[in-house]
Amino acid sequence: MLVTSLTIPLPHPSPPLLYHSPIPPHPSPPPPPLCVHSAVVRASELPGVNVKKTCDAYFKVALVPEELFKMERLKSKVYKNNRDPVMDAEFHFGNVQEKSLKEAGTLLLVEVYSHDRLGSHTPIGVVVVKCSDIPVFSDSIPEDSELASKSPT
Repeated sequence: MLVTSLTIPLPHPSPPLLYHSPIPPHPSPPPPPLCVHSAVVRASELPGVNVKKTCDAYFKVALVPEELFKMERLKSKVYKNNRDPVMDAEFHFGNVQEKSLKEAGTLLLVEVYSHDRLGSHTPIGVVVVKCSDIPVFSDSIPEDSELASKSPT
């Protein structure tokens, strides 16, 4: 009878770990800033605010609250003697964090004024858009989007 033996070496017990430091997960990088593009295409039936019953309209566009965005208001050129101006003016706000746009109370504010060469400018109207209603696109506006065409309806 043949007897064979097999010896399997047992691993030596390792000393107990005195300090175990888990490797902290790497924080995810912050999302890249966005650029908010807005366009004022046209205005219609603006009131005549001067003696000639015409309007020298211009627009100021801002992201508010100003404490959150820390950007100045952008201003269009003045459209003289026109109560139905067609502007096609574009405004760009760069370096905007997406989380700022989603906060409650953040607005895209479009103010309409009549330019007065002698006195103060007369406010005509305001358009308010909730920033949460502004669509976010990764690179460009899709061609099938209604925002891709600036033609007024």
